[in-house]
Formats: sequence, structure tokens, C-alpha cells
Amino acid sequence: MGGIQSILMWANDCATAIVGCGLVLMLAYQAYQWQKDKRRANQLRSETSPQLTLIKTPPVSILVPAWNEAAMIERHIQSFLQLRYPNKELILCAGGRDGTFDLASQYASSKVTILIQIEGQGKQAALQQCLEHAAGDILFLADADGLLDDHSFERALGPLVEKSEQASSGLTRPLPDQYNQPFALYQWYAEQYSNASTGKYTPVL
Repeated sequence: MGGIQSILMWANDCATAIVGCGLVLMLAYQAYQWQKDKRRANQLRSETSPQLTLIKTPPVSILVPAWNEAAMIERHIQSFLQLRYPNKELILCAGGRDGTFDLASQYASSKVTILIQIEGQGKQAALQQCLEHAAGDILFLADADGLLDDHSFERALGPLVEKSEQASSGLTRPLPDQYNQPFALYQWYAEQYSNASTGKYTPVL
């Protein structure tokens, strides 16, 4: 019996030592990650220009599927109309049972094309329908539940216009009225952290 107790005590001492070593290693790793993230944040801060002036403004077609987006559709279209980028068009495929199409149709003009989306058509088919009416040299895909702004829009176009890239992806942030929603902020912070550790080029879009 005494031998068993001795073995158990020895195992307990070993377990304590292992846990202690694990905690030390974990703290060291966290400190390393913190320094790494800090360096990356400083690098991103130095790379981010407060304003981008495009050397050219080729025609851009913004394609947007909108299904049951009555609560946001007018704000979305207004954000498009307020963009300073001169050579643009909005092609919006709208539908749903909440009057999205009727609300959007009020803004139809030479710059805003409103197409009807039928039930069951789906997002990809709606985008394909938008594509058939697009006249721009650049296609910009957006969602109807978001807002467009000059800074984000032009930074997304920058690699295409100035560096002849084939594709580019922009970042997102919560709407102003979502800044007090913990879940929206959590998703935003997680996306920012992930993007901070992603290279300039990625294998998928």
C-alpha cells in the first residue's frame, strides 16, 4: 500500500510540474503573439492612407441582389447616389413580400436600374440577371443591407484601377446603429483580426 501511495504522490508532483510548465509556455506564447500582432497593427497603420485619389475613373457597375430588404433598400440606394465617384451605375434586382421592389423602383433613373426578382430565384441568379444589364468595365458586388461610402468604395477599386489587378475585396464594418450590439462588434473584431494576419494576395476570393 505504501508503494502505491508513493507512486500517487510522485504522479501528483509530476502533474503539478507539468501544469506549471504548461502555464509558463502558454504565457510565453501569448506574449509572443501579442508582440507579433502589435507589429502587424503598426505595419497596417503605416500602410493605410487616410484618403485615396484614383488616377482614373473607369465605368463601374454595382450589382446588388435585394430580397425582403424594405428596411434598408432606400438607405442603400441613397448611399450609392451620394458616392463622389463619377462614372458609376447601380443595377439592383429587387423583390420580396415586403415591398422592396416598389420602394426601389422610386429611384429608377439613368444611373439606377431596378429589375424584379421573383420568389425562389436566389442570390446568384439575381446577380446573373444584374450582370446581363451591366455596362461597366468593373463589376462591384454589394449587399442591399449595407451602405456604400467613398473611402471603402475607392480603396476596393484602387488595385483594379491603379495596379491592373483582376479582382479585389474590400472590408466591412457595422452600421452606425449597430455599434452598441455586442454580436455585431464581435463579428467585426474577429474579421479585423483575421484580415490583419492575411497576406496581400489570397488564393480565393
